[in-house]
Amino acid sequence: MAIENNISEEQIIKGCRAHDLEMQKAFYRLYGPEIMGVCMRYLKPRENAEEVFHDVVLKIYENLHKYKGQGSLKGWCRRVAVNSCLDFIRKNKNQLRLNYIEEQTIEVEDTVDDLAALKNANVDEVIKFMDDLPGQQQLVLNLFIVDGYSHKAIADQLFISEGASRNLLQRAKLNLKKKLGINNSLTRVNENTK
Repeated sequence: MAIENNISEEQIIKGCRAHDLEMQKAFYRLYGPEIMGVCMRYLKPRENAEEVFHDVVLKIYENLHKYKGQGSLKGWCRRVAVNSCLDFIRKNKNQLRLNYIEEQTIEVEDTVDDLAALKNANVDEVIKFMDDLPGQQQLVLNLFIVDGYSHKAIADQLFISEGASRNLLQRAKLNLKKKLGINNSLTRVNENTK
């Protein structure tokens, strides 16, 4: 895969593993915006996202030798970023005041039409509405719909029950669909579960 200035992804990986500053800069230019986007989706205010972003980049440089070339490097970097954001949230949960809710289920029917409605919606508007969701709803929505985590994986990461994860997702979908004017709920963007 050609990246920039005829430098391949493989050359960037090899160079970063060898602590080559030019290859680290190329990596940063190529993957930095994606990693920062993940951090900003999970963490508010921006200062928290920036703090974790810098930690993620350093963590990737230090652990790139663990990347075995299975799957995309971009996906591996996203996973490191998501896990780092979750670690930050867990470490700062008193400061962030995440209040886990009791298990109550709200029946919401998932449909494929939601994806079509989202594709037709203004992306900036969708992001704004997601940012307006309560913290836990936003977190579970990001993990489930955007990053494709299963409810079991979300429960394990957030130390909540699977039922609480489902409930938070359903509440987030109801709130988001009201704001977007969608008649159905939202389905997972990435059907692969982790």
